[in-house]
Amino acid sequence: MDIESHFNNGVIANFLTNMDEVDILYLIRFSLASNDLISNLDALEPISKQEKSYFFYNSVSIVREIAKLVDEISSSSGFEATFSDDTAKSFNKLKENLKPFNEESLSKSVLKPVRDTHLHYTFLANSTYLTSLIDDLKNMPVLDVGIKPNDDRLMSVRYTYADWFRAEYINNYLSDDHTKLIANLSVEIIAFIDGLLTDLITQGQ
Repeated sequence: MDIESHFNNGVIANFLTNMDEVDILYLIRFSLASNDLISNLDALEPISKQEKSYFFYNSVSIVREIAKLVDEISSSSGFEATFSDDTAKSFNKLKENLKPFNEESLSKSVLKPVRDTHLHYTFLANSTYLTSLIDDLKNMPVLDVGIKPNDDRLMSVRYTYADWFRAEYINNYLSDDHTKLIANLSVEIIAFIDGLLTDLITQGQ
């Protein structure tokens, strides 16, 4: 299998042989989330602030999807039985922060609206803040765009006024505490799947 060039090829024992289809798909879904979160973190270094926002909102959206997966696993019968004590503690941290879905929860009040705007390009209707942002946009004397120098091909323009609008709208949901918590949860998701893989490989030996 081809992988990104900054990773060296390697192999691990195939511990999937005796797992059922549902558990394998749980594992695949968490593994993909870990891969995507790592890609987002890797992408943050050499790019502009506006483009960094894109990758952070990507991570927020992934954490929202993991919240639903955590809830799904918590309601299943056997998958948690494979967890070691340390892996179970890691999973419980995710449950404590992500599983509540009431109106005031992180998943419902922050992760969902950010995900909806970032991935579905939807904005909450009848929002006073949204109306205010639109008024600000309408009153700007000019609209900002990014232009690649000496390049008149398609994809040479970035509509940075739209980046600004999305960032202002989404950041209204993100306090500093929320941002830190989501960053910590992203790392916790990666740590959880690493611990789970270690458990499964050890159990398969």
